[in-house]
Amino acid sequence: MRVTINNDKTNAEINRVQSVVSCEAVRPYPDRPTEGILTINSEINSMASLEFETNRPSEQEVMISRMLEKIIRVSRAVDTESLCIDAGEQVWNVRVDVHFLSYDGNLVDAAVIAVMTSLRHFRRPDVTKEGTEVTIHDIKERVPVPLSIHHTPISITFGHFGDEKMVVDSTLLEEKFQQGSLTIAINTNKEICCVSKAGGESITDECIIMCSMIAVEKSTEICEKIDAALKSSP
Repeated sequence: MRVTINNDKTNAEINRVQSVVSCEAVRPYPDRPTEGILTINSEINSMASLEFETNRPSEQEVMISRMLEKIIRVSRAVDTESLCIDAGEQVWNVRVDVHFLSYDGNLVDAAVIAVMTSLRHFRRPDVTKEGTEVTIHDIKERVPVPLSIHHTPISITFGHFGDEKMVVDSTLLEEKFQQGSLTIAINTNKEICCVSKAGGESITDECIIMCSMIAVEKSTEICEKIDAALKSSP
């Protein structure tokens, strides 16, 4: 399953992120025999921007990978227990591959939108179990099954320019001049899933509260757009 997200800024400024979801039946981890596995892999290369080098992960790529891990996997957005096929024997390993196709700042938010949209759109093969016999049905035999999603976290990133001046969804040019950034991930239940600050400039409590209120509004708008897109998709 493949989803490509365009994070529009202006006609000339846009982020394009492609998220591809796949799954396979594997043995579970010994310490988690009844839980499936969710892995998220991201890659930024020179196709997105000449600032990046192929096969040489940059600091930004490492940061984005960690943020996706915290916002989606650690917050348990996906019900991994529902990915169990046969306890201790077989579970689904759901893999998400994120590719950045173009870059104009704030890749984290675009990546989170792409990953969550693709996970909600993905369908895995149906499974039946009779006694000790497990059958994984081909998608032509039975209708595939959607993943069990606990919640949909959406990240909103603010660029910090000092004196409590904050910009939502910074462009590439704005990122070069900002003194730091604040990322707040909020789900559809208006619960904060992750707060991450980058840069050495301090931010007051009042500013963080104000950003959180804005993040609630923005995340609600984005979730509504995701819902509309999924309803209209085949």
